[in-house]
Formats: sequence, structure tokens, C-alpha cells
Amino acid sequence: MVRRAGGQPLGWGGGDMLKVAMVLASFLVLACAGPALAAELVPQWTAIGKLPKAERALARRVVAEKTGDDQDSDSDEMNKFVRNEARGGYLSPGTGGGLFLVRMPSFSNCGEITLSIFGPPGQSGKRPVLMDQECLSGVRFVVSAKGDLPDIIATIGEFADLIYRWNGTKWRAEETIEGPALRQPANGNGRNLRTLAGMHDLLSALQATGIRARLKTGLGVHYPILLRNLSVRGPLVFNDGCLIAEGLAPHSGGSEEAVLAICSNGALYVALLTNDSVLVHSPVSGMVGLPAAMRPTIEHWSDGRPTRWIGAK
Repeated sequence: MVRRAGGQPLGWGGGDMLKVAMVLASFLVLACAGPALAAELVPQWTAIGKLPKAERALARRVVAEKTGDDQDSDSDEMNKFVRNEARGGYLSPGTGGGLFLVRMPSFSNCGEITLSIFGPPGQSGKRPVLMDQECLSGVRFVVSAKGDLPDIIATIGEFADLIYRWNGTKWRAEETIEGPALRQPANGNGRNLRTLAGMHDLLSALQATGIRARLKTGLGVHYPILLRNLSVRGPLVFNDGCLIAEGLAPHSGGSEEAVLAICSNGALYVALLTNDSVLVHSPVSGMVGLPAAMRPTIEHWSDGRPTRWIGAK
């Protein structure tokens, strides 16, 4: 349900539909412009107090809903910071007729900012709520390949980004892709695996020649799950000739987890806990062939869950 600011349902009149159609048409022109297909759309952010009257009032209402009237001293200081750092912004076409955005810093562990997005003004002059205080990190806007409202790309960890696509009523998280760090050229042969023990620098190991490509080929459609499920992780461990990384997806401990072993002899092992099942990628089948450091975790995951092995020769 698309709502007006303030929570009231929006009744789409002919004028409303025309304005939305104009917004969609503008993005369609960009999407059909060849090289501009993946062009990034950069909002023009402005301090709340410098916005036009209607958007200024809307943004202040959004900020007030977030900060409330908490008089606790610590909370009040944080709320003052949020109010001072809140910004409003526009995406094409034009200041008055396009999408209007409100961003505020977030103090929770769900993301860096909370983002609200409003559509073009309807016949009454009010903007419909298209996204309501979504908690996100590393937000970027890019032209949609479908010629729709822009895709939103948010960071979900060091190695993965999440693409939100407009489905006609809301932005929906649809696809996990490699983050910018992994898309950089491979860094030679990488560092000696043993020297990475006790550190968090898994990127150096993944950038070693061939590692990333082998993981993509071996895991196929499960590769993005590995990237997502290594978003939150502890220090690396070197055990029995293998560098071991264990992690989980944000806020998903016990349901979306991963273990990756990169071994000095060239072998790669991956175990994924996802969708209430276990997937193990290994050059050999069976627990005996796995690095010893991986076995307890996989045995724990497999208790009462289906386990599938892939990659064995």
C-alpha cells in the first residue's frame, strides 16, 4: 500500500498517475541511453532548513518521528545530532516534480542511515511515501535496466552489495552482488596465508590469483550467499595448513552462516548454512576429507537439517 506522508492511504487520481508516469518516463529515457544504463544517480542533498517550504515541513516531520521527544540526556544529544545531520535531496526530474529523499544518521547496528523516499506531489500537493525510514548502509542509486524507478544498491558487508528494485509498489531486496572491493583486479599471488592468521583481512586471500574465480565457478548461484554470509566475521584462523574464515549475514546468526577454508595446497572448502539447510563444497565427499577446523561447525549445522555436498570429484 502506498501511503501519503502522515500514514493516510493514497488515492491515485488521474493527475497523480500522470506525474508518476512522467517520473518513470524520465528514467526510461536514461535507461535507453546506451552507456547510461548503469549510470549512478546522485541526489542533491540540502540541509533541512534550506529546502522549499513543502519539502522542509515533510522532512521535519520525518525527523521528528525518528527523534521523538526523549529527554534523556544521552538520547537527547544523539537526537540533536540526528536533527543537525538530517538532509533532504531530490532525484530527477527537477526539484519539484521528482523523487524527494530524507536521510538521517542511524545509531543502530542495522545500517549507517535511515532513508525515506517520497514520490512526486499528487493533486493535493502531498507526496506519497514510497520508502519509510529504511535502515541502510553505503546507499547508491542507479538507473534501472527496466526503465522503472531507480535501483537502490546498499552495502551489506565488505564483500557484498544488495540491490533493491522497484516492483510497482515498493523497493524489494532482490539480488546480492559482489561489492566494489572484490571487483578490483586480483592482487598478484596474495599474501602468505599463514601471515593473515589473527587478522580480519580475508580480502587479501580472496584476491589471490584464481581464488575468487574458482569460488564463483564452484559455487555458482550459491556464491552470493557466501559473500553475504561472511559479512560479519571474527579474526582469521590458520589451522592444519588452511586459512579459516567463519561468518554470518547481518542479524542472522544461527540461520545464515558460512565457513570458508583456503588451503596452502590449493584446495578450497566452503560450508553454508542457509534456508534451514547445509551446503558443503569440497573436492572430496564426507567429513573425514574436510579440514579439522570446519568439522565441528558443519556437524552442528547438520543436526536435524538436510546436507548437500557439491564439488567432489
